[in-house]
Amino acid sequence: MAAALLFALLLRAACFYYKSPDYIHFLQPWMEEFRSGGGFAALRTTTSNYNLPYLYFLALISYLPLSDLLLIKSLSVLFDILLAAALYRAAAARSSSASAAVVFAAALLWPTFILNSAYWGQCDSIYAAFCVMSYERAMAGRPKTSVIMAGAAFAFKLQTVFFLPVFLVLWAAGRVKPRHAVLFPLPYIITSLPAAAMGWTPGRIVGVYTGQAGIYSSYLTLNAPSIFAFLPKDTPKQPYFTAGIILAAAFCIAAAAHALRKRPDQTAVYAAMITLGVPWLLPSMHDRYFYLAEAFMLLYAAARPRYALLPVMVMAGSLGGYHAYLIRGALCYDLWPFALLMLLALLAVCVTALRRPDG
Repeated sequence: MAAALLFALLLRAACFYYKSPDYIHFLQPWMEEFRSGGGFAALRTTTSNYNLPYLYFLALISYLPLSDLLLIKSLSVLFDILLAAALYRAAAARSSSASAAVVFAAALLWPTFILNSAYWGQCDSIYAAFCVMSYERAMAGRPKTSVIMAGAAFAFKLQTVFFLPVFLVLWAAGRVKPRHAVLFPLPYIITSLPAAAMGWTPGRIVGVYTGQAGIYSSYLTLNAPSIFAFLPKDTPKQPYFTAGIILAAAFCIAAAAHALRKRPDQTAVYAAMITLGVPWLLPSMHDRYFYLAEAFMLLYAAARPRYALLPVMVMAGSLGGYHAYLIRGALCYDLWPFALLMLLALLAVCVTALRRPDG
């Protein structure tokens, strides 16, 4: 595990000086706002559309005489390690320590995870780490901590919604109670207080996520290898956009109903199935939105090594979207082979859930 960590850090260090289009067009201008606007004082006027906890981090590092690029990527790499540690703990609770160590090493050396944080400069490792921690705490009999961790994930990234339906399964398995849901908003509320003290209105605080949801709503897919990758480029938005939302909701309800009937003791198969199926069915998904599914597929494969090919398939499908953006630099409409990989992996997980839900 130590050797894997060292090698993983070396690989990431080799990626650190690359400036992605997202960094050049978004993160770098935001950092210039914070540096010229007086750090935390610039929160009042920032044009960033990221949520507040991440903006606090940007404001904090603006006081340091160090490279913005390296500091931003370092935070994501830190959460790469925390994500791997959370996967290790979750895997160790239901499989051998050797299998858990393999999951730890695999998560650190996972190509899309390295590209996401150290190369691209994205921060998906943050919300993913909190989501896996939330799942692990629920399975460890700590439902309150689990819900708070999920709330922390949501405070950082809207994409936490891919994980929230897993709580229906955790409820069906007796791991959480409906009353615990009152704890979910606490991290969001607490992290909003400093901004509110600086003049942010409730509408502006809530508007961060509503604005994010609306920016790309005219697209059926944004380089995501989803069900919409099978449609031609000139396909109209409706009725497919609405159909995708309905299918994703029906998929989650069906998974929860099946779990409620089977009352499984272990729920990793459902977590993998939901975090993969929801972004595959939803419209307006981005290339990075299968990040969480890859993490839970690794966890699922830890207990069932014969399914080790499934997380590799999901990772390969996700790489198709990464390549479309990072290499081709544009919206691509020939990602159906990668979408097919995702579909095959999803069907395999669904079959195992039907046959052996205690997985």
